[in-house]
Amino acid sequence: MIRLVQSQEAEAELVAARNYYESKVGGLGDRFITAFTSTIESIRATPDSFARYRRTDLRSVQISGFPYSVFYLHERGTVWIIAVAHHQRRPGYWLSRLPER
Repeated sequence: MIRLVQSQEAEAELVAARNYYESKVGGLGDRFITAFTSTIESIRATPDSFARYRRTDLRSVQISGFPYSVFYLHERGTVWIIAVAHHQRRPGYWLSRLPER
């Protein structure tokens, strides 16, 4: 089983997005979390099958139905969730979060 580690910043982004959607329409925040969970399950099942981010070892997957992507690094049986990023936010703002290797 692939180990999953989520940065504190990614967790904060996830909670903020959920709260935002929930404040707009009741239940939409929960739908966002369901879509995120489905994305994470896909990453865990086939972590090396998703698109690379530029010319790095990072990969990204869009969260179905929402303008967010999960950026992650897969290394030695661990998936490091680096960011849950909105598509309109400055690209690569989260690159400083990469774990020490």
